[in-house]
Amino acid sequence: MLMRLFILLGLVALIRASCIMRRTADMGEKDVVVVCFFVKDLKVEMAKVPDDVNVVAMIIVESQIPKVEVGVFERFGPTMERLEIQHSEVEDVEDHAFKGLTKLKVLNMRLNKLKEVRAGWMNDMVALTDVNMNSNQLSKVDKDVDVSKVVNVDVGDNQFNCVVMDMLNTMKNVKTLKVVMNPLSWKCMVELDDWMKSHPDVVGDFVSKDLSIERLLVNTRDCLKTVTDVNDEEAVGVCVDSKMTMVR
Repeated sequence: MLMRLFILLGLVALIRASCIMRRTADMGEKDVVVVCFFVKDLKVEMAKVPDDVNVVAMIIVESQIPKVEVGVFERFGPTMERLEIQHSEVEDVEDHAFKGLTKLKVLNMRLNKLKEVRAGWMNDMVALTDVNMNSNQLSKVDKDVDVSKVVNVDVGDNQFNCVVMDMLNTMKNVKTLKVVMNPLSWKCMVELDDWMKSHPDVVGDFVSKDLSIERLLVNTRDCLKTVTDVNDEEAVGVCVDSKMTMVR
């Protein structure tokens, strides 16, 4: 058993950051997808990507990148359409970190440690349609974040107490909205349910559609009409619990 442990530790010690380039049959002659593992210094690894290729997608996984810094992907801007930084310990993204990514359509930063989404990230991402921030620690989105062109959004498994309704109303092109596994307030659950019903073409999973959830929403609506302060989460919760208990 001890020998196996020493072997495992030796293998781990040999692990180094590595980026590989891949090309599928339907891609252009110079087009490549860059896949990186175990990155610790993003600038160093990005500098190693040759200048004579067109990076159409960048996928970074299982890395240790606490901060994404300004302009680190800028030279890939003319061609890059997809950027994924997953399970890589990202806690912060500097304003203008995605500078130059005017062709980017997909941004996937799931399984990191982000706490907020700032408007300064989005300055150049004018073509962005798909955003996946699932499984972070998000609780805040700047009111000036431009989501008017976004089609698919996944912010499930975060720390949102509510989703800014004004922001939802600017999502003119949204087709998929995933907010499941967030600690939504009672009031927000009802507002989000109303929004979803008024946008029947949007697929969403902020709550399941079983009967208990439907009953919960009905009781919450009743409580929001009777509780003095609808923003008093404890008071609304007590009211909802009592109604749910009565029907059991």
